[in-house]
Amino acid sequence: MFPPPSPVKIVTGTAADTAKTAALTARTVAFGGAHPVGTVTTRQLVLRNTGLGPFAFTGSPTVSGDAEQDFIVGTPNCNGFVASCRIAVLFAPSATGQRTATLTVPTSDDAGPLEVPLSGTATAAAEPAPLKKANGSTQRTAIVIS
Repeated sequence: MFPPPSPVKIVTGTAADTAKTAALTARTVAFGGAHPVGTVTTRQLVLRNTGLGPFAFTGSPTVSGDAEQDFIVGTPNCNGFVASCRIAVLFAPSATGQRTATLTVPTSDDAGPLEVPLSGTATAAAEPAPLKKANGSTQRTAIVIS
């Protein structure tokens, strides 16, 4: 009796078939307008391997640019070789007006790191509404968290 034959794997194609390609769910992240200074808004991005080769998340995402302090990147749940992972980007404006920066995501993508423009418009912080006391009088109260 002979042992069963070993499976044979036939590989065809070109080097392009094994390219490592990364993609994010958005080419830009626009938070839009009317975000009062001191508030926080979150957007979720998904990083995906869109190629056929192995793909790795190779470092922590960074934010750079004029208003980099207004955009915060959450800790991604991506480790090593992945099919996809989520990256949270928070907009926490510190000043009024148009705020812009760039998110850079280091990957093993053959084209290099991914760069995504970030933008949002901040407005002045709203005044706290007066509180009504049981006796009908009003009082303004502000809570400051630092």
